[in-house]
Amino acid sequence: MKPQLVEIEWLDARTYYERMKWSDIPARAKLSLQKTSGYLVHEDAERTIVAHTYDDEDEETEGIDITVVPSGWIKSIKRGGRKHGTSRIPRPSSVKES
Repeated sequence: MKPQLVEIEWLDARTYYERMKWSDIPARAKLSLQKTSGYLVHEDAERTIVAHTYDDEDEETEGIDITVVPSGWIKSIKRGGRKHGTSRIPRPSSVKES
């Protein structure tokens, strides 16, 4: 079974390698908003797992390049695939679009 395509927005930790005044740190130090897209493999209260590559010809290793995000860090999940805008990346003529 092929998992559903998703795009996840989630907050991640960030490290700053710079000098700051103690009083400036709360205003300047922010979390990092990340976007991860791929196939939703698993989702529960603890973790959300996305595979970035899907191989439907190999029954033993269908999901490749796995990201595990703590579910509590997720801001939003867009389900059902990507919406294509007008600014698509040009494809070589040998690549067929579906």
